[in-house]
Amino acid sequence: MIKIEYCQDGAPVSDWAVSDWVYNVKKNKDADHTFRVSTAPPIEAIRLEIALGNLAPEEVTFSYCDLLFQANKYGAITEWPMGFCDRGAAYAEDILRAATKRRRLEGAGNLLKGG
Repeated sequence: MIKIEYCQDGAPVSDWAVSDWVYNVKKNKDADHTFRVSTAPPIEAIRLEIALGNLAPEEVTFSYCDLLFQANKYGAITEWPMGFCDRGAAYAEDILRAATKRRRLEGAGNLLKGG
């Protein structure tokens, strides 16, 4: 069983190193092993491996703030804990809101100029 613990003092696995990290996880999937991470890319990569069928959902348990949960066969976590790898999604939402607001303001400026 693979346990992926998302915690503040876990390993900061970067985008550059995530492929090697996933390879190491898959290599150790037959033994009980806990991997502690503090960044989202390894979590997302493991979910992708599950969705691709390279890891079975029951082989992987995620841990966050004393909660244990698993992804389904599509890599989806249906009961997403608040605070679990959600900063990236929050940034994406903020960027979309800011871009929409800016486009509206620029569009209003063009209307005032007769554009």
